[in-house]
Amino acid sequence: VLMKYGVSTVEQDVDGKSPVEPGATPKFLIRAPKEAEKLTLQYQDATLRTDTTHRTGKQPWEDTETTTMLYELISQNRMVELWELLKTKPEMAHLRAANGRGPMWWAFEFQNEVAVQVLMKYGVSTVEKDVDGKSPV
Repeated sequence: VLMKYGVSTVEQDVDGKSPVEPGATPKFLIRAPKEAEKLTLQYQDATLRTDTTHRTGKQPWEDTETTTMLYELISQNRMVELWELLKTKPEMAHLRAANGRGPMWWAFEFQNEVAVQVLMKYGVSTVEKDVDGKSPV
């Protein structure tokens, strides 16, 4: 499955482990150290911005670095990273940008079936409406 998304099973993650080593967890499998640093900083920033309103599921609709990161992961088909992020912070699947759109809208927009399935596993609705009254479907 990982190879389908361009992830090598011999490359190393940010901890220097290969995904095929026993006990290795593919955190953010990347190809360059600079990219690893960037993703780590983005993830840390996203984690810091997840406040109590996000954890209760009543987060405000706003454009944040976190919503931008989710958009990029889905639009660039970076499903391993999306999956790993949502495993540690499942509430991020329900975030919405200022226009009321969120990960499910972007998954349908980019016809990313894997993202749709992942988001559905986290309970993201396909019938909620954005500011224009449109659902993701």
